Amino acid sequence: MRSLWGQMKSAMSKCSLWKVLIGILTVHLIVRFITGKDIFLKNIIERKTLFQLSSRNTSGFKNGTNSSNTIRHSKENNLTLDVTSEAKYSTNDSTDKQKEPNTKHNQELPNTNHPYNIKPKRIILWNDFLASYPEGWNQVFKRQLQGDCPENCDVTRSKSNWQNADVIIFKQPLDAQSSKRIKLPPTKLKNQTWLIFSAEAPTHKTWNLPMEWLGIFDWTFTYHTKSDVVMPYGTITPIQAKTNAKSDRDYWAEKRDNGKFAAWMISHCPTSSGREEYVRELRKYENVDIYGECGDLHCGNRKTLKVVREQKVPDNCYELMATYKFYFAFENSICEDYITEKFFKTLQMDTIPVVFGGGNYSAIAPPHSFINGTAFEKPKDLATYLRTVANNQSLYNSFFDWKGKYRVEVGFPFNPMICDLCHQLHNRPPATANGSYASLKNAVSKDGNGRYKNVVRWFYNVSRCRRWNSTTQTFTSDVYPPL
Repeated sequence: MRSLWGQMKSAMSKCSLWKVLIGILTVHLIVRFITGKDIFLKNIIERKTLFQLSSRNTSGFKNGTNSSNTIRHSKENNLTLDVTSEAKYSTNDSTDKQKEPNTKHNQELPNTNHPYNIKPKRIILWNDFLASYPEGWNQVFKRQLQGDCPENCDVTRSKSNWQNADVIIFKQPLDAQSSKRIKLPPTKLKNQTWLIFSAEAPTHKTWNLPMEWLGIFDWTFTYHTKSDVVMPYGTITPIQAKTNAKSDRDYWAEKRDNGKFAAWMISHCPTSSGREEYVRELRKYENVDIYGECGDLHCGNRKTLKVVREQKVPDNCYELMATYKFYFAFENSICEDYITEKFFKTLQMDTIPVVFGGGNYSAIAPPHSFINGTAFEKPKDLATYLRTVANNQSLYNSFFDWKGKYRVEVGFPFNPMICDLCHQLHNRPPATANGSYASLKNAVSKDGNGRYKNVVRWFYNVSRCRRWNSTTQTFTSDVYPPL
């Protein structure tokens, strides 16, 4: 009996010891979880919870039922940026304490695109896209707002919490005088990227920046492939054709007897490229119908061959231009990589584009799909070649052999570029000791803080712009103007 009792006491003693050990271990794990030290356990619990929240919120976001001070749906179910008045922003100390209006649109949208709720990067748009078209940013950031990009970024025009922005985007105003009226943030914070956005060539008047703007930017956001963030005007990609056989369509026969040789729509004259002088010389040898403010014919308006507002084309202008054998897609600047929507839109029409620019068209265009005017020594030589093509049925039709084999997408700007910006914000290297994020590009043009020493001079240098000189009948270099 005593032996049995002894065995029971021993078992109870061991059991109590196990309970004590289990209790201590449980308390230890709870403390580690609360303090964030047990990353493995904490992540498992958090990820499960956030995935459930994300699943519940996704359907509401897709249907446009959620709203936010950074992104919201319009009545037409189109995503739009917050249009919080810029008057809220002040350089006074009270800015830090300033609160957004207490409305139902105040709360940030949950990240419905990523089940693990990766913290979004914050993008602030410091000034309007255009004074006459502030909603232009909606087109630029269309894919980001729709949730089509792989990484998550919040985009806002509100300046009240500018200190928390990962990147602040500045778009040049129309001129240096207008730039001076834009209040810059009170200071350049560490770990914050300042970026200048432009869809224009360096020869455009918007690049006439004031002195205080020249050395403040970390990144550039332009069409140029050497920019930190690249913004193409369009893309051309091969598609899987159903057959390799040539089309039976006879483009030449369709236009043989209509008397329409070449057309050009233009509303901006004169230009830095000298294109109007070039065409004036060319018209001595061949007929070119000029539409718009710089010509004597009219169709549509100055936005007809642009798509920034996605407006309908008036007066069937596209159809009219396509009845000509050639269409002049002449750029206002002859600068490296500067190929605008004019070229991409012309490829979508049933006419041959005649280009006049500094971009590498052969690198992006379908083979044998255009005629490069700058490849000819004189306008007269180009006119002679155009007449040769127009008189040769097989040669003319050969410029359309690419149709059905390539997809041409045009935008202003083309929407994937904003994904590139958000991607770089999420994947940029760690900040330097001074808090700057040095880009892998253009290091020679930047100072020790990773900022451009003179962003305008850099853009001129990489663009290598030229212009047509009517006096010498040659192309001459456009150099950076002295300060």
